[in-house]
Amino acid sequence: MLRSARLTLCSIALLIPWGDIQAAKLFVKFVDQQDKPLKEVEAKLVHTESGKELFLKARAKTELEFEAVAKGSHQLMAQRKGFLTVKSDSFVIEEKDLTLRIKLVNLDKFREAEAAGKTAFDQGQYQVALQHFQELNALVPTEPVTWSNLARCHAMLRQRDQALEASRKAALYDPLQFGADFEKSVQATLSFEEGAYFLEQQDYAKAIEALTRSLKYDSTKAETFYSLALAYGQQKKYPEALKNIAEALRLKPDDAGFLEVDKILKHNASVKPKP
Repeated sequence: MLRSARLTLCSIALLIPWGDIQAAKLFVKFVDQQDKPLKEVEAKLVHTESGKELFLKARAKTELEFEAVAKGSHQLMAQRKGFLTVKSDSFVIEEKDLTLRIKLVNLDKFREAEAAGKTAFDQGQYQVALQHFQELNALVPTEPVTWSNLARCHAMLRQRDQALEASRKAALYDPLQFGADFEKSVQATLSFEEGAYFLEQQDYAKAIEALTRSLKYDSTKAETFYSLALAYGQQKKYPEALKNIAEALRLKPDDAGFLEVDKILKHNASVKPKP
């Protein structure tokens, strides 16, 4: 589930030259997840307006010094063998010197915790999975995969605002992997889970509203059509129910549950109401 550990960053369109104004020094201190000083860290400083890059490596030291850094917005990426690559949030250099503290997390420990979160998620323990990913997020708040996992957990827990915020954070830190399509999938999951909840509560009107909204984001999920068929069937709106169960069966033609509901709906639709 982890991204590549290579140092890469897309250059942003040129607005001002890198050397327009040589402003200040940038000091970067490196620590591990126990806040102990860390050596042998490579860092890349990117001037986001120009895309200009500076590389340094702290061999026997636990900090780096970038001299005569241009004014403007920057990002810093840091990597060390055996640790998760980190990309900072954007920060602004002005006339004054600036000190950053960058935390790198052991890659094996990160993967272990991430695997525990994934296992809990796969087992339907969404609150437990959420706690695992929140702990990882606190350690590395710019890791897009963790934000994507948070979005999925919040969606399964029907926590709409948190799910959408997490999906947008994932897109912020990795727009190629977690762009518009990912947010659509989160929206689809959110609406489906809301619809399933309302169906369970026998609030069929709200269930239909939520499930129909889910289909706007993802029309390939057979379970959504199936759930709509159930909701319409409970309202005795058989044309709509039969239309949706037919779509569910088109996507999963051999599903025994779908076939049984199709049979029941067709029978109920054929029964004339008593006068």
